[in-house]
Amino acid sequence: MSEPVQQVFIASATWQGDTAQVQAMDQAISGHASNTHALLNTWQALGHSFVPPEDDWATPLERAWAHALGWRADKAQALLDQPLPLAALELQQQLPYNTPAAWLSPVHFLAGMNDVRLSHPNHLQLSAHTSQALMAALKPLCDEDGVTLSYVSPNQWLVVGERLRGIVSPSIWCAADQAIDAWLPFSASHQEAAKWMRRLQNEAQMLFYTHPAHEQRRALGLQAISGLWLHGAGAMAQPVA
Repeated sequence: MSEPVQQVFIASATWQGDTAQVQAMDQAISGHASNTHALLNTWQALGHSFVPPEDDWATPLERAWAHALGWRADKAQALLDQPLPLAALELQQQLPYNTPAAWLSPVHFLAGMNDVRLSHPNHLQLSAHTSQALMAALKPLCDEDGVTLSYVSPNQWLVVGERLRGIVSPSIWCAADQAIDAWLPFSASHQEAAKWMRRLQNEAQMLFYTHPAHEQRRALGLQAISGLWLHGAGAMAQPVA
């Protein structure tokens, strides 16, 4: 009986790079992870099934994950016009079908001379206590708009409601460390949905700036929570295998 084929996705890896970069990486792996290096020598790339076009708003890993969960995108639609409903897809056993949902992440925006950049989520060092306090402050605003907000993890909250319908949101991992102009405004088939999301972002920015956690984080030398990033938005019209 043959051994099952093992497949591994390595997030944010690339085949590209000049000879010096490849040699430096090879030496680093050889010097500090000899077992990993030996294992990699027995593997081969299976192809580039999840390499998206440059203007995709999801990462190859997110598309692979959605595919593994049973999601099949409509190839007749442009990627930027079609949501990748990761939140609804991952929670399809818990949400009624055709219910719009999305991940909402507290973030820090870096304001520079020429642009505003989205700081990488890993730089936040956001504790569960602070995250829950900020979410509790934001929740009444969401309740007023008929949107349910709940806690998932320090860097990820869940939002559910009709106001999310039609929103196509760029992956936080695509936009991280990038100027946000190329990723805003959020695309939406319903302009009211996009207008609501922008309003919520502005309200959250002001709310978080006056929150006690703001000064606490400044005293600790941590980045301020200066906004929100919506991602993984969409609805599941029917169950997937």
